[in-house]
Amino acid sequence: MPEISQKKILRFVANKFKTVFCLIVLFCTPAYAQQQKPDAKLVDTWLKMTDDSVTLYQQHKHKEAIALAEETLGFAKVNFGSEHPNVAESMDNLATYLVAEGRYAEAEVLYKKALAIIEKNFGPESDYAVIFLSYLSDFYKKIGKTEEANILREKASSIRHKNK
Repeated sequence: MPEISQKKILRFVANKFKTVFCLIVLFCTPAYAQQQKPDAKLVDTWLKMTDDSVTLYQQHKHKEAIALAEETLGFAKVNFGSEHPNVAESMDNLATYLVAEGRYAEAEVLYKKALAIIEKNFGPESDYAVIFLSYLSDFYKKIGKTEEANILREKASSIRHKNK
């Protein structure tokens, strides 16, 4: 049986966390409790598409993962609305896959848009914003924009500390 690296395990756990995050956002947050919930079949379809793109990415099939993630993002925009947290999650996934292909400018735009959607829905100092600030910070660190990464990491840390 092949050995599974710790990095792969952490990536898998992180992606599962994202899926759980989306379900919590969709069904448990006050912002959405008052609104009509999306059809469960649409949510199931979106989750399946998301999970399938994650699987492709983990199999290093980046081009296929990107194509499916683009389709998933379009699906989310049409079925949940362009400002829905699931759209932000879809943008984050697509950005992650684009980074793997060296498409940093496109990824940066998506990470920023995803953060803006989360901040609009939950507030700029919400725990959800902290998560998406961390995604953008990690991206900046990866591409060598250390100063920007540190600023965002500090902001996320400050918000996290305030929210305790």
